Amino acid sequence: DHPPPAPPSLPTAPSSTPSPAKPGRTLLKRLASPLAAAPAPAPPPAEAPGRGEDLLVHVAVRRAAPRNGHPMYEVRLSNASHLHTVECRFGAFRALDSDLQHQQVTINASFPPTLKKSSLGLALSDQQLSQRCNLLDKWLKATVAAAGAMPDMGLVALRDFLRLDECGSQPLVDAIYDGHVATPADGAPGAPAADRVARAAGAAAHTTHPAAPPASPE
Repeated sequence: DHPPPAPPSLPTAPSSTPSPAKPGRTLLKRLASPLAAAPAPAPPPAEAPGRGEDLLVHVAVRRAAPRNGHPMYEVRLSNASHLHTVECRFGAFRALDSDLQHQQVTINASFPPTLKKSSLGLALSDQQLSQRCNLLDKWLKATVAAAGAMPDMGLVALRDFLRLDECGSQPLVDAIYDGHVATPADGAPGAPAADRVARAAGAAAHTTHPAAPPASPE
């Protein structure tokens, strides 16, 4: 006997199941999609305005208006957020230089000479006063830059000359005690300022302040 013939096959509806995607295609599409792109890294937190500049002190000496017939000089100490000024005569600079020499502090700038003309009580010319001011500016910058290596008594002399007790800005005082003078290179930071301030304050408690220099045309 022969088996009955198979019934004719019926047409089938196309399958609704999609054919499997080729390996890796889905991943490539996902990577190409802008929605799947990795988010951009968050920007770094903004630094507080002037915070870096507060670590440096800008030092300048300028000519000021004469007082009682004597030439005066203005010392300007500033950072990004504070300005401290002191007016003094040439004799006050000279007294500070004498104190620092006594403490054997090395300053990488020469102190302006006392001109014979002024020692005789004669007024200096405008050009001579400007030249002296420029030399004082260079000397004071080098002096503050040397503060980080000064002995305690040298810091006390510098503090009294600059009247830092009246400054009103601890970051500025810290930068001065550490010798962080602003330069084109900006220098490398030194030791923490808090230790220097504490040492200077302790030394000042046992210090007798020298008498004011005698009056002179300077």
